[in-house]
Amino acid sequence: MRSNCLPCALCLSLVPLFSWHDALGQTTSPATCLEKTELEIQRAPDRKNMRVTTSHLYKRHLARYFCPIAANWTVLELGVYHGHTTSVLAAIFRRVFSVDIKEEFLQVAAAHTKHHSNIVFLSADSLSDSWASFRNNHVDVVVIDADHTYDYVHADTLNSLRHLQPLTHLVFDDFNSEVGVQRAIEEFQSTGALVDCQGIGTGWNGSATKLISWNGLEGIHSEEKTVWTTKSEGMLCRKGVPDGVPRDLAPVFVDRRFFLYELPLTFPTPVGVFRFLPHGGLVVSKRGKGKWKMLDDQNLKLEIPGLSEPELLFNLDRTAFVMSEAKGAKTRWYGIRDHLMFRPFNMADQRFA
Repeated sequence: MRSNCLPCALCLSLVPLFSWHDALGQTTSPATCLEKTELEIQRAPDRKNMRVTTSHLYKRHLARYFCPIAANWTVLELGVYHGHTTSVLAAIFRRVFSVDIKEEFLQVAAAHTKHHSNIVFLSADSLSDSWASFRNNHVDVVVIDADHTYDYVHADTLNSLRHLQPLTHLVFDDFNSEVGVQRAIEEFQSTGALVDCQGIGTGWNGSATKLISWNGLEGIHSEEKTVWTTKSEGMLCRKGVPDGVPRDLAPVFVDRRFFLYELPLTFPTPVGVFRFLPHGGLVVSKRGKGKWKMLDDQNLKLEIPGLSEPELLFNLDRTAFVMSEAKGAKTRWYGIRDHLMFRPFNMADQRFA
């Protein structure tokens, strides 16, 4: 029978070079941690049998990397599904915060992990909800495995870097199959925010892996659309910038869509749409192209056709703003990220299930 164990060379490359006792002063051995995680892995379906979970190999790579160092650490898991990876994380880390937008997934995951007492399940949308509840906790590692679109992965990574302390590692799933995941990781690598990234899971060593397209609406695999890839299933990276966010990284509001409302708000119909482009470009519906310039962390000076020196003030999360036509003038407009406007409908839709 072919073993899924890692070659010794990779085992060494996945384990930081200091001892369990030196790092933590603990008496529990990494071997015990590995035994516990292997029991959890055997309880879980492999990815070849369930497309929307991580592979057994992905879980073993997590265990072999973190078991020697993470007994006292806290991990934040974004995207839970049925809790198969959650159980492995609970066997490795002291504390697990697991977040999903769908409560039905959290209920299934809670049942699967009921033998663990170190998991806190939270219902939240990591893109639209505030990260205040996360940043007020000690978090060492974040596992990003929620919505795999570029907007979500980029925002989850940026918010993790900006808000979580003393964050040391970020782990990603579906690197081999999701363009949004690939693009986000590559961008953060290019700025030095992510370093020492290494493949984990299937395809970790560059070997070809078969991907079978998943039809989410019908809940079936499509053999007709089978493709091969040499990219790894997941990526494990270290945080590369001491203060979290590199200076040359585009602000979080760039390349995002904001709905604009006129104040006082009498009916929720937008009067325009804002999109802040990289390098100071601005597109405003019905008014054309303009420019933006940062005055400080929250204030922008704008150039918009037909308006006289408008100024804009963002909230702390850069998800909404107020705008006046000139400095010191009365606030006339309110802008808000599109996903925040859609959030109430997404929450209500879940109640039809």
